[in-house]
Amino acid sequence: MTLLEALRAIPQEVRSVRIDVEGKAGRVTAPMPEGQITVKFDAESGSDSCAVDGKVVRLARALTGVGTATKRGDKLRISAGNGSYSFSVVAGDSVPLVTEPFAWSALPVTAKALQTALAYVRTAAATDDIRYYLNGVLVHIADEFTAVASNGHVAAIAIDALLGACAPTSIILPNKCVSEIVRLLAAAGSDEVVVETGRRESGTAVLRVIVGPVTYLAVGIDGTFPEYQRVFAANEAASYAAFEAEAVSEAVKRLELTVQPKNPSILMTLADGSMKLASTADPDKGGSETVAAAETFAGQHECGVNPYYLADAVNAALGQAKNVAIGWLAPERAITIQPMAEEGKAATRKWIVMPLRV
Repeated sequence: MTLLEALRAIPQEVRSVRIDVEGKAGRVTAPMPEGQITVKFDAESGSDSCAVDGKVVRLARALTGVGTATKRGDKLRISAGNGSYSFSVVAGDSVPLVTEPFAWSALPVTAKALQTALAYVRTAAATDDIRYYLNGVLVHIADEFTAVASNGHVAAIAIDALLGACAPTSIILPNKCVSEIVRLLAAAGSDEVVVETGRRESGTAVLRVIVGPVTYLAVGIDGTFPEYQRVFAANEAASYAAFEAEAVSEAVKRLELTVQPKNPSILMTLADGSMKLASTADPDKGGSETVAAAETFAGQHECGVNPYYLADAVNAALGQAKNVAIGWLAPERAITIQPMAEEGKAATRKWIVMPLRV
């Protein structure tokens, strides 16, 4: 990999970039919100450290075709296609780097399991909650691998088996870190992936993901995540009905156009082998959708639900199975939504959505 290719591998929103060369080994490092990304490249030779503005990355990504990026004196020169540009450089130590743990421990879970688990739960996380520990995804390692997210109105959990023994550990990954990890793992292809955890001297947990020449560090949120086990246990469904996930997703998407923006809600009625979703807005401006069940079910249930939360839960399941199971326990208890494996409900993937009064 060349220096230009390394710059193109850096996310474009970075504000500054550090370039280090030691012999023929070079690396480009960029601080990111709650994290840091490093990309290795092949250098000619020498020993040098410099820093450039993040706009260099955006330019490198905008230039198409094969090109070069070379440091000459106090300038970094980039050329590709018909373009040729020159940028001033400053001292490399002007870009602060993330302090890494003294030791790393391998996380015994496959890259695919980590990527799908994080992708499944991440939309349940809060985005700007005063309870800062909810603005991310909890990764908990004990007897199994667990990813959990919640915004107080919904909660999502994904559980996978570990590949081997591992010391118990937990880390709350900030939302932006989760998005970057999912992106890296989804694009990993045939590259070997290494996932490790560690703790800095301050006690802050750090997750490291290595995909080929790219190393991403995610600094965890210092805080205590709520007792999610109790929440899921208290809302275990007694009955459920199965529906085609795509059909439910499309129905909810259409109803979102009819709800009140300040108080979005729809009425969900499960009965007679189908699910009816109806807007609770003015009848003259509302609407309803009916989705037939994918298999027969007994019992009935009715509750109000936020259509956006319902859509997030169903779309998370849609990415992992054709059908979705919607479960219920009592009128004022949360409904559960989870993908259906071929043999039935998939207990390792689940959302709970709190009901609304309508």
